[in-house]
Amino acid sequence: MNKNVALIVGIVLVAVVGFIYFNNTSDEVPDVFVNIEGYNVSVSCESDNDCKLVDTSLGLSCCWAGACAVLDYSKDSFIGVEQSSFDKLQLNNCPSPSQCGPAPGCPLAVKNIDFLAKCISNVCKKVPVDK
Repeated sequence: MNKNVALIVGIVLVAVVGFIYFNNTSDEVPDVFVNIEGYNVSVSCESDNDCKLVDTSLGLSCCWAGACAVLDYSKDSFIGVEQSSFDKLQLNNCPSPSQCGPAPGCPLAVKNIDFLAKCISNVCKKVPVDK
């Protein structure tokens, strides 16, 4: 009798695992995250419009962070992230612009902007601009 019970339990277990495995065919993009200063930022995407480049060395870029820095997208600190995920984190964790005070009055210096964020295999990536 014990062998029969064990056989039935084994068959049921295999059936349940098989059902779960073969029915998990969701078209949803799995969430993939990067950590930026303790915040999980999604890099999952469905199209290029979902992505943007951010400078991880500036954290969430609160209160004009990086406003006077030289813009160099070729630096390793610039990565592609899912735009709405990053924007929501800024909104929920950064002071409002009125709390930050006036924006600094410095010119924008550009060194290399020949990169952009693209959705590649459902992950935002930094890639060189096609010329």
